[in-house]
Amino acid sequence: MNKQLLALLTPNVVLLFLPFIAPIVHITLDNDVMLLFASGAYTGTPSEYTIFTNIIHGLMLKSLYSVNNNIEWYTVFEYLANIICANVFVWLILKIQIKKILKYIIYLLMILYVVGVALQPDFTIIAGELGLASALLLLSEKISVRRIILVGLLFFMGALFRTQSVLIPFMVLFPILLYHIFNNYPHIRWRHLVCGCLLCSIAGLLVTLNKVYYDNDAWKYYVHYNSNRGRINDNPSTDECKFLYSDCNQLIELQLLNEYRVNDGTILNADELEKSIVFLRTQYLRNIVKSFWAYYYTYGYLLRYLLGFILLSSIVLIRDKGNRHKVFILFGVFSFFLLANLYIMSISRPKEGVMMLLSVALMIGSVFLMYDSIKSKLSCVFLSFLLLGVLYLKVGALNSAYRLNDKYIKESAVTADLCAKVKDSKILFHNGVCCMQNAFKTSNSIIGKKFVRVGWSVNSPHTTKYYNGLMSYIDNDLPLIINKKYEQYIVLIEKLFTSYYHTPVIRHVMAEKNDLQIVKFRRDLRTNNIIR
Repeated sequence: MNKQLLALLTPNVVLLFLPFIAPIVHITLDNDVMLLFASGAYTGTPSEYTIFTNIIHGLMLKSLYSVNNNIEWYTVFEYLANIICANVFVWLILKIQIKKILKYIIYLLMILYVVGVALQPDFTIIAGELGLASALLLLSEKISVRRIILVGLLFFMGALFRTQSVLIPFMVLFPILLYHIFNNYPHIRWRHLVCGCLLCSIAGLLVTLNKVYYDNDAWKYYVHYNSNRGRINDNPSTDECKFLYSDCNQLIELQLLNEYRVNDGTILNADELEKSIVFLRTQYLRNIVKSFWAYYYTYGYLLRYLLGFILLSSIVLIRDKGNRHKVFILFGVFSFFLLANLYIMSISRPKEGVMMLLSVALMIGSVFLMYDSIKSKLSCVFLSFLLLGVLYLKVGALNSAYRLNDKYIKESAVTADLCAKVKDSKILFHNGVCCMQNAFKTSNSIIGKKFVRVGWSVNSPHTTKYYNGLMSYIDNDLPLIINKKYEQYIVLIEKLFTSYYHTPVIRHVMAEKNDLQIVKFRRDLRTNNIIR
C-alpha cells in the first residue's frame, strides 16, 4: 500500500473505531449542559440557545435533534470536526521537507493529539484545533483560491464552537503569518490579505449575529447576569470582594458562587454583581502574581520542553546566517504566547484546554521557523529529543484521560442508580456530584433526563420554570443531589433559607448511596413555618 495513503488512513481508522473501544467523556461539564439544552432535555423541545457556542451552531443542532433525538448530534459534530482536522494535519505533515525521523515523530504526535481530543472532546479545544488547521494552511508559498475557501470553512466551523478560541492559534502564530505574507510579496500577498479580511468578517459577523439573537426580552437580562457571574467564578481575587457587601446574605451567596457554583440569582443580581466586576478590573496584576504557581504546576514538565523548543530554535537560527532575522520572529511568537497566558492569569484559574492550544501553537511555530535551518546532526538529535519528550508526556496524558473517563462513567453509574430511586422528573445538581457520562449517550440517559445544573444556567429561560432562586427548593419541591463531603456549603444554603427567605428548613433524605444523598428541604413546622 502507498505510504502516503496509509498515513492518511491510519488516524481516520483509529478515530472511527475509538468510540467502540474506549469511553468518550466531555472534558468539562459545560459541554453536557449545552448538549442538554440543544437536545431539549431541559425545556422539552430542542433549543438553539446553547449560550456559549454560536447561535448558528445551536440552530443546526436544534434542527438535527428535532429530526432524530436518538443521535447525540452535539458530540457527533465535535467528533467530525476533529476528524477533519486530523486529515488536514496529515496532509500538511506529508508536504513538509524535513528529516524522515523528525517527520515520523511529528506524525505520531499528531495522532496522539487528535486521539486525546477525541477521548475528551471540548468545544473550546475543538474550536482552537480548527483555528490551528486554518492558520497552518495559510503558511504556504502557494495559496490558491481553493485554499482560501478551505481556510474560511475551517475557521467558520471553529468560530461556531467558540469564536475566542478559534483565534488563539492565530494570535500565537501572528508574527510568523505576518512575516510570511510580506516575505512572499508580491506573489501571494494580496491573497493572504483577502483571506485575512474574510476571516475577520466571519468572526465579526458571527459575534454580531449572536448578540442580536440574544438581545430579546427572554435572554437580555440573563446574558448580562451570566457575563458578570463568569468574571467572578475562578477569579483569584473574588474573596477580596467581601468588603463590597454589608448584607450577610450577599456575603453567603458570594461564597457559594465562588467556591461551590451555587447562585440564588436574586440575592446578588446583575447590578449587585457589577460592584465586584468594577473592583476585579483593578486586580489584574495581583491576580497574575496569585496565579503564577498554579500555572507553573499545571504546565508541569511540558513547560521545560516549551522552553527547550525556544532555546533550540534560537541557537539553530543564530548559527544560520541566512535566517538570523527569524530570531526576532521567534521572540514575537514567544511574546504573544506569554501575553496570552498573562491575560488569562489576570482574570481566571489555569484553563487546561486553552493552555494546550497555546502550547501546541508555540511548538509548531518554533519548529516551522527553524526546520529550514536544521543542517547539523546535533540539531536533529536535540529536536528529536524534545519531540520524543513531548511524545512521552502525551502517552502519559492519554493513559490518564482513559482512566479518568472510566472513573467518571463508573461514578456516574452510582449517581444514575440513585436518581432512579426517586420519582421526581428533575433533580438539581451542584459541584461534587459526578454526572459525566459517555458523550454519545448523554441526553437519553436517566441523568440527562433528570439533570438540572445549578450554576451558569441560573436565570436562563431554560431553567427558570424549575429553578429561579434557592426558594425553588421549597416552592417547586425540587430535590437536590449532594455529596456529603461538601456539607459546609449545604449548611450555608440552609442558613440563607432562614436569613433571607425567613423560612427555616429541615433536610429530608430521600435516598443515599456511598457519599451521595438526594434530599429535599421541608419547612420546619416547629417554628410556625416563617420567621419574621
